[in-house]
Amino acid sequence: MIFGHIAQPNPCRLPAAIEKALDFLRATDFNALEPGVVEIDGKNIYAQIIDLTTREAVENRPEVHRRYIDIQFLAWGEEKIGIAIDTGNNKVSESLLEQRDIIFYHDSEHESFR
Repeated sequence: MIFGHIAQPNPCRLPAAIEKALDFLRATDFNALEPGVVEIDGKNIYAQIIDLTTREAVENRPEVHRRYIDIQFLAWGEEKIGIAIDTGNNKVSESLLEQRDIIFYHDSEHESFR
């Protein structure tokens, strides 16, 4: 996991795909976008624009992806994001791996919030 702020340069060299996604985030006026999918580099890199109200942690399910990397970007407001290493011991709540590249767990071992 890479944790930081979009306005602060990262001292580490990141993969080109991540840099391309971060450039999109820096250059985009999210107030002008409707919810939906925006292709950044075709299906290889895309943004899912979601407008939602933050819920309590107990109302959310931990998730993991296998094909794509998630870059969580909060355009405004506040939110705590749970993070944990996927130990392989988490009980699957719902698998949508083929359809959406996502597996939801009931809970997650050693989850912490940032």
